[in-house]
Amino acid sequence: MTDAQILAVSITVVAVLLGTLFSNSRITDLNSRIVENNMTMNRRMDESAAVLNRRMDDLKDVLRAEAHAAEARMELRFNGIDRKLDELLRIVGDHEIRITRLEDGQPLTRRG
Repeated sequence: MTDAQILAVSITVVAVLLGTLFSNSRITDLNSRIVENNMTMNRRMDESAAVLNRRMDDLKDVLRAEAHAAEARMELRFNGIDRKLDELLRIVGDHEIRITRLEDGQPLTRRG
């Protein structure tokens, strides 16, 4: 092998090694960019999840308050119905007493 051939082979080997090193550094750069983008996306997703969790907690609090208010309104209405039912039962009881007295021939007394 002549000096020229050895020089040509050496230059070729050096060129291939430099190409490999350059390519390897580019792959490493690409890998670091991918990792960085992954971390950025994970951080954004975590922030979005935190915002959504806060909104869900706020909505739960609002729904609980609305349910409590609705329950209070229903309780008032049921109490009103209960009072009216008690009054109706009292009236029916009075009528039953009057009917029994009429059937027994007892005189009715007027209430004041």
